[in-house]
Amino acid sequence: MSSPPANDETTTELERLQLEVNRLARENAELRAREILDEQLDSDAARYQVIVANLEEGVVLQVPGGQILTCNAAAERILGLSVEQMAGRSSTDPRWRSIHEDGSPFPGETHPAMVSLRTGEPLREVIMGVHKPDGSLTWISINSQPLRAPGSDRPYAVVTSFSDVTRHKQAEARARDSEERLRFALQAASMGTWDWDVAGGKVSWSDDIEAMFGLDPGSFAGTYEAYLELVHREDRDEFEVAIARALANEGGDDFVLEHRLLCPDGVTRWAMSFGRVLRDERGDPLRFAGTIRDISDSKLLEQQLLLSQRMETVGRLAGGVAHDFNNLLTAILGCADLVMARPNLDLEAHDALETIREASERAAGLTRQLLSFARKQVFDLAVFDLRELIANTERLLSRVLGEHIQIGASLGSSEVLIRADRAQIEQVLINLAVNARDAMPRGGSLAIELGVVTLDSAAPSSLAPGRYALLELRDSGQGISKAALPHIFEPFFTTKQGGTGLGLATCYGIVKQLGGEIEVDSEPGRGTRFSILLPIASGTVDKARVRVHPTPAPAKGRILLAEDNPVVRMIAERGLQAHGYEVFAAADGPAALELFDRLPGEVDLLISDIMMPSMTGYELAEQLHRKQPALKVLFVSGYDESALDRAHAGAAYLPKPYTLSRLAEMVGQLLSE
Repeated sequence: MSSPPANDETTTELERLQLEVNRLARENAELRAREILDEQLDSDAARYQVIVANLEEGVVLQVPGGQILTCNAAAERILGLSVEQMAGRSSTDPRWRSIHEDGSPFPGETHPAMVSLRTGEPLREVIMGVHKPDGSLTWISINSQPLRAPGSDRPYAVVTSFSDVTRHKQAEARARDSEERLRFALQAASMGTWDWDVAGGKVSWSDDIEAMFGLDPGSFAGTYEAYLELVHREDRDEFEVAIARALANEGGDDFVLEHRLLCPDGVTRWAMSFGRVLRDERGDPLRFAGTIRDISDSKLLEQQLLLSQRMETVGRLAGGVAHDFNNLLTAILGCADLVMARPNLDLEAHDALETIREASERAAGLTRQLLSFARKQVFDLAVFDLRELIANTERLLSRVLGEHIQIGASLGSSEVLIRADRAQIEQVLINLAVNARDAMPRGGSLAIELGVVTLDSAAPSSLAPGRYALLELRDSGQGISKAALPHIFEPFFTTKQGGTGLGLATCYGIVKQLGGEIEVDSEPGRGTRFSILLPIASGTVDKARVRVHPTPAPAKGRILLAEDNPVVRMIAERGLQAHGYEVFAAADGPAALELFDRLPGEVDLLISDIMMPSMTGYELAEQLHRKQPALKVLFVSGYDESALDRAHAGAAYLPKPYTLSRLAEMVGQLLSE
């Protein structure tokens, strides 16, 4: 039996009504969801606006043309412009006056915003300098982010954010300036820096050190072992011990050591290394950093000073010995002259006395060399052309060297005037030539060069600033060993069989007495170079001095003799008396003054030793000249410490040792003038 139709219709209506209710519920839910979404979007926009407005970074929104739509407060503060002043302005606007880090203009089309709009790619940390309206410069670091619509490849806008990095740039500039000043100071002090990563074994050092020691850039291996290879072998053990002590904190973390470095060009240089160990919290070494300074010039000056002091000490000793020895030789020669003057002297005795005289003359030659070294010999000073003297001496040097040695002279074409004793300069040339000859037994070459140099206060030399003649002699001989080189100018030091050791000592004394400097540079197998610096003289060349032949002694004359050596005094007194002179002898200056006051009448000539106890010969002559202004004076001495005091430059001088005949000749010449 089927259901009534009315019931079917009711069911269908109910279903339709339910569907409608469901549809309305869904629409209502969608509307509510949309309302909630709109509320959320409004809330997010407000939130983002608050965030952007309070950022320390500047934020700018720009459209494809580059025009600014809006910005936050930080952008206004950083750029010094209000949003109204920036609105509509493009990144390509020249009013921005933007610059690169090197100071060159920053083109607007290369602005990160324009690049991102053009390429669709973001840019990060682009540094730009922007001039504010007040003229100040602000440095900013810019990031740009393009914005795209869904499904589009072209940006419809770009967000540019930037931060103020002016302080950072200023700090960088100060750091660069400080680093530059430090680099300049290190260069001025011939100093470089090094840093050793102890754990990793890596050593780094500044470019100054590579340049300082002649290393090619990048040639250093960068390890402790590589640096150790540069340290001179004789200093290597001490260097390693000092490093180990510092690393082990034995006596402190500091490392200070003078040592030598053998550079790639073969030159040995002195270095002063200073370092300090940096440790971790456990005390283990992490890094070893410090400085290294080239002290080669100061070490050279130090060695020259020590040599000079040693030479001064030996020179004073040599001068004193020579002075006393000259007194002895004067007595020996005088006694020989007195005996040889006797009539009826047998031939055998005469020959023996002649042998004594010859031996004494040779001994006198040795004392003259000692006095030259000790710088206590009187020079016959004159201004002359050193170039001309060398040219005139070259033929003599050829005979000294022999045919197996070639001489090459480069003397220039201009005068080189010096004030010196010509004979002494010739002696220096001959001594150095003989030295070169002995170093080249199988032949070789000797180069002689002459020039003029100017020394300033910064020059590594003990000489005063000024112009100097530079004379160099270079031979191709065997060279001098490192052990012998520091002693080469010392008297009696020689490397030659049978040598006296006075040749180079004499050269040293002559050059130093003239206010110059002599240096030697030599290595075994590489020859030897002697360099001589002599002060340039002002004025013109002195005329050649004409020697006057001695006039025979007159038959009479009264002589006051002051001599502290009793034997020399007795010999001189007897010798002068034998020539017919009336002689009054005294042992020193005060005795001579007392004797002079007792004598009736005037004295024709004073003969006085210069160096005497109680009173010098100079002081004696001065006091006697007050009593007798026209008194003639003859000074004698084994050496003259002041090279004839200028106050007595007109007095005659006779060096010891002298013969009685030479004494009589000079007395006769003085009394006959």
